[in-house]
Amino acid sequence: MFVSERFLGRLARLRKHHRDATPEEQIELVREAFIGTLGDLPAEMATEVFETLADEIRGRAEPDAAFLDEASYLSDIADLFALQYDEENDPIHREDWQLIGEIVNDYALDLDMPTVNYVMRLVVDHHAI
Repeated sequence: MFVSERFLGRLARLRKHHRDATPEEQIELVREAFIGTLGDLPAEMATEVFETLADEIRGRAEPDAAFLDEASYLSDIADLFALQYDEENDPIHREDWQLIGEIVNDYALDLDMPTVNYVMRLVVDHHAI
């Protein structure tokens, strides 16, 4: 099972039970679900990945869009860090590749080398460095 499938399942349950939550509450709920799927990453890094990409998602979304609906984009990020990224589908925005590369670079000493190599190879492949 892909990590993204688990995350999307959690997101579906959140949408079902918390549709009327405030935007801030929705972000916090998604943060917990997303970071929970990135258990192998250092906690500080997982938080930074979420915060950085959540800002990008909100910046691209329509003003009245629910974060619970927009957050499905994070499923591909979860797959990336689980070394399960679907390179053929390639849904990650180019600007986000650059941000991901910067974060991985900052935490490279705290990560295992297969993760660093996998993610940074994809960052380079997407011309983000």
